[in-house]
Amino acid sequence: FVEGNKNVSGIKPNGIVDDVINNGNEFNIVSGSDESPSIELTAKGIVELIINACAKISKVNYFGATMTVNVLRGSKNQQVINYKLNELDCYGALRSIKAKQVFDIVEFLIEKNYLYRTQGLYPTVRVNAEKSIANLQNTDLSILEEIIALNNTNVKPQIQTVENVMTIVVEGWEVYIDEDGELLTDIKLLKRLQLLRRKIGDGRNIAYYLIASNKLLVRLATNKPTTREEFLAIKGIRYRWFDKYGQAFMNEIKEYLE
Repeated sequence: FVEGNKNVSGIKPNGIVDDVINNGNEFNIVSGSDESPSIELTAKGIVELIINACAKISKVNYFGATMTVNVLRGSKNQQVINYKLNELDCYGALRSIKAKQVFDIVEFLIEKNYLYRTQGLYPTVRVNAEKSIANLQNTDLSILEEIIALNNTNVKPQIQTVENVMTIVVEGWEVYIDEDGELLTDIKLLKRLQLLRRKIGDGRNIAYYLIASNKLLVRLATNKPTTREEFLAIKGIRYRWFDKYGQAFMNEIKEYLE
């Protein structure tokens, strides 16, 4: 199944953290309302805030990563309201950061075992009480700072987010067209990306859909991203995916466009 749903090896689901995590590196609360405090947006400060938020949410109930992101971004999701998670002091604390970046940071913390994801039909995210944030390496902080920096990066808008864009099926692919019926998805590029996916999958003995879904290939063939920032702005692409496969797909698109 998807890598992110695997439980982290060696970590026991030993329940919630009773007290707010404090490793001697308190994050700084700065100008913000009582309902939605904000923090000094440093990598370590954001990490502490996410871990603290996850611990506080777990005292109410166990949820997946989406709930942690929703609470931190001040979502008015009905489940957030029903469980009164909007009353937590961390509610809305990261509303200035895009949801995609917050998700990426949560996934990074799971990868580094500061958080862990349980197994089962409905995986939940919990705090690993045995791991201290004081162990964050400089290389880890650099990656986190890069993820955060993407929040303010200006990239070209994605075609599929435009309201008047529609889809049709061409040669078995659901692709994008504009309001005049003109193709926005480059079919030739799409086929090249499909072949690349097959080559990577065969070479690494990985199922093709685990490398990139058909929908993602269509988005790539439509938007034709040529930089890391443009790739990470596309729905379905996270920093970890880009580190594994992004360079190969970016090179293919650049070669096609030349």
